[in-house]
Amino acid sequence: MNESPINVAIVHCHFEPGGVTGVVQNHVDCLRSGKERESIGKIVLVSGQRVSGIRKSTLAHADAIQIPQLDYDALAIDGLPSAKSSSGQPESEESQSPKSSFERIKGFQRSDARHGSVAGQRLFELLDATLRHEGLRPEDSVIHWHNHSLGKNAGAPFAIAHLANAGWRLLLQIHDFAEDQRPENVQHLLEQTGATRSSTLDAILYPSHPNIAYACLTAGDADVLKEYGFPQSRVTTIPNSVRLPPGEMSSRETAIAKVTAAVSIAPTSKWVLYPVRGIRRKNVGEFLLVCQLLPDGFIGGLTLKPDTTLEAESYERWRAVAKAYVPNVIFDAAHHDNITYADNLSACHCVLSTSVAEGFGMAFLEPWLASRRVVARNLPTVTSDFAAEGVRQPDLYEGVWIPGEAAWVAEMKRQWSAAREQAWASLPADVQPRELDADAVTGRSDAVDFACLPPSEQITTIRRSATDASFRKSIEELNTDLISSITADPPSDLIESNRQTIAIRYSPEVQCELLTNCYRALTSGSAEELNLIPTLPRSDDVRMMDLVAGSHPFYPCRVEGHPVAQLPGDQR
Repeated sequence: MNESPINVAIVHCHFEPGGVTGVVQNHVDCLRSGKERESIGKIVLVSGQRVSGIRKSTLAHADAIQIPQLDYDALAIDGLPSAKSSSGQPESEESQSPKSSFERIKGFQRSDARHGSVAGQRLFELLDATLRHEGLRPEDSVIHWHNHSLGKNAGAPFAIAHLANAGWRLLLQIHDFAEDQRPENVQHLLEQTGATRSSTLDAILYPSHPNIAYACLTAGDADVLKEYGFPQSRVTTIPNSVRLPPGEMSSRETAIAKVTAAVSIAPTSKWVLYPVRGIRRKNVGEFLLVCQLLPDGFIGGLTLKPDTTLEAESYERWRAVAKAYVPNVIFDAAHHDNITYADNLSACHCVLSTSVAEGFGMAFLEPWLASRRVVARNLPTVTSDFAAEGVRQPDLYEGVWIPGEAAWVAEMKRQWSAAREQAWASLPADVQPRELDADAVTGRSDAVDFACLPPSEQITTIRRSATDASFRKSIEELNTDLISSITADPPSDLIESNRQTIAIRYSPEVQCELLTNCYRALTSGSAEELNLIPTLPRSDDVRMMDLVAGSHPFYPCRVEGHPVAQLPGDQR
């Protein structure tokens, strides 16, 4: 068994502020401060050139290296490299080297123009040389690669295969699946990988190799990989560690005074916080509707605005809807120089999450450490893990139910099915997810879950609720438990129980142990043991697309494109 320190190269397309960057920094911190720190050698952070999210404290424990070719394909000046050599001749005409192993995969076709396999070969060469220059070697190191298969860099899966074949050990950590309501990512991957069928794309994105293991944030996502065929020994669940946010947690009274003054609301207000960036999957329209149903004095606060064009377009639309029909919601609640996240959290009456998809669900756990209740839409792929660890979640809700006549309910189900079909329409038919029964998703015959409505209908519902008292009352009657969960004061024993459970079960020490165990398993296995790992049978009968779709429900708000639905009469 290899007892020498293990060097770790942590790889991602970028280290801008966000979920993956936060996870990586927590990993560095726990590896350097945990009980297993003596077993970890050098830590190197490798990414594209965008690194503004890395804290100085992280750089005190790890080196950072930028390789421009690691960043998103969309940010490359000329797109992916041409499949030609430096002399301008196609590689196949200039060299008699054997075909890539990918070209032996059924359904693989190499493009003569641009191709991820060519970019991947170059990326492999750059990574291999860079890591060796930093003193890392395949026999004493692990490459911990985050979100390799998301479709932001089509060369990454090819580079990974080359690295594994060169002897490097890799832990591939999946935060998000391209197959989870990201049709534009899958389309890009099809174009740049040359895959012509699902089984081929799966083989490229999810390689089976003795030097490769997988990690997921949740047991549900890990189960997807196991159902696909990966042995249990090659798939690990590594949840995020959960800590209080940076900054001193002031008293509720002090924080309320600061926050209410900053956002210009009454100091007696009850602050219902949604501490997220308001992107499409956060289901902002539902947050507006729920806040609209709350009694006077309850004010909703959405903290962060998005930083990409389409997400910003959706967010500004919801801001306009709130201005017109939901005046008790404040946008950009974190964009005040004198207000920290800790201030917003300390000031809040409770945290409300209407999100329809999460990689891990930090907002479900973190507030409990600050003794704040969490009311949230139930997302079984994440909440089942929390329950298994002993977190009590009495305030999860299954939907926000909107009543309607049978004809309207049937029409909304038809529109849900049409939106799902349209979202994947750009893909070849045999790559699209298989059809689902709308009744299995949208549920009842007398009402529809608000999140299953197309955004245009969500706007109509919010407007009608604001102008039709009887309609609003009928919505309130169908959702009394949800409203009560938000307005009631939480039991003190619930707060304390969850605070203690989360502090123990999601501690940095637990995360460090999981990480080091994964690294040891990769570096200590004998060649004989590693070669016993079975080769996955690839078949269009078992597809990652269907496995992911089966555990991650479809919601129209996630795939709304440009131009987004607007208020009637608003033609922006």
